[in-house]
Amino acid sequence: MPKLNLEQGLRFLLPGLLTLVCLYFYDPELFQSISVPQMASFAVLSLVIGVGIYAIYRQVLYDHLICPMLDGINRRMNEHNYRTWIQKRYEIRSRTDAETLYAGKLRPLFPELNSQIIRLRSALIHYTYQTSAICLAFGVVSVVARSPRYYLAFLALSILFLLSAVLGDLRIDRQIYMTLDGSKAKCDKAAATRGYKAVKF
Repeated sequence: MPKLNLEQGLRFLLPGLLTLVCLYFYDPELFQSISVPQMASFAVLSLVIGVGIYAIYRQVLYDHLICPMLDGINRRMNEHNYRTWIQKRYEIRSRTDAETLYAGKLRPLFPELNSQIIRLRSALIHYTYQTSAICLAFGVVSVVARSPRYYLAFLALSILFLLSAVLGDLRIDRQIYMTLDGSKAKCDKAAATRGYKAVKF
């Protein structure tokens, strides 16, 4: 049976807890009648909510919306991140295939890309994106439900967290790119084992 480490536990628990916190500010009367035994149920509920939020976030929002946005920003700035660098250097059209090559063959070559600091920074960025999405959801619900309570705060926090996450993501993607670009021969040799040939650009 696979073990759930602290990082994985937080990955699923924090989004659910944050959702309940936002729900408390949105409708505090809902929590006034909660007894102590019911708190355990809320802990389980937060975990279930967190698993659902993370699945939607990772499979839909991040992979299909956020990553293309980050790549587009880099292209507009005439810069590379590691995904665009891999796609261009090995003539890979699919962003998913580029990610697979990076995760399976390139990242294991560099211990610094698997360090605890990088993992923590990446996790923090993902938490920030999820926080932005949750705040946006409550802000939209507040507007649709014509409930003025905290809707401006929810929307403002959503924008703030989104900008913070995007800036952090751009920086860490750029750092990974510079690591790969500084060891082209090593990357080319690893990519060749998957049938990819490097091209000069």
